[in-house]
Amino acid sequence: MFSLSKIFRDKNAGEKTLSIWWFFILALIGVTIVASVVMYYSADVDVKEIEAGILAGKVAGCIIQNGYLDNEFIKTGSNFDIYKNCNIDESVIKNNNNFYIGISVYDFSSCKDNECASEIKKLSFSAGAGTIPEDCKTKEAEEKKGGKAEHFPRCSEKSFIVFNRHDNAIPEKLVLKILAGSNQKGRIEL
Repeated sequence: MFSLSKIFRDKNAGEKTLSIWWFFILALIGVTIVASVVMYYSADVDVKEIEAGILAGKVAGCIIQNGYLDNEFIKTGSNFDIYKNCNIDESVIKNNNNFYIGISVYDFSSCKDNECASEIKKLSFSAGAGTIPEDCKTKEAEEKKGGKAEHFPRCSEKSFIVFNRHDNAIPEKLVLKILAGSNQKGRIEL
């Protein structure tokens, strides 16, 4: 007669072999999890250049309206309240010296090969850590020589051709250059 208890009664060797493989699989999964966590938290991510680009884009979106300079920016010039008008937190830019915003406006007719000569000082503006533009130039020079400049700030410069329709004392066609820099150091958030 067929009996299941008789078939499985003397089969203890299979359970011992299975338990060894079971512990091996558990150890492999544990090592994989630990290695993944260590790799994730030891990764060095530098987002300074991305932050600078976002900041420059935000400023450009604020002072350029459909290809024209914003009327408020033209009226107030270097006294333009970039924090209120562009919805930028003033304490972040001014207090921790990790960010820089610089705006320069040039007469279009004075520009050749991305170099401009006739800056309109009335419309120039800067805020934040004033050393960041020079640090960015130093970083670029170091990297051109083949060196590494990991701990320097990163800058993003954006140029736009814009028009002036509000102030007759300023030329109609202008070149707007926005330089934004970030020296925000990343940290692990726990």
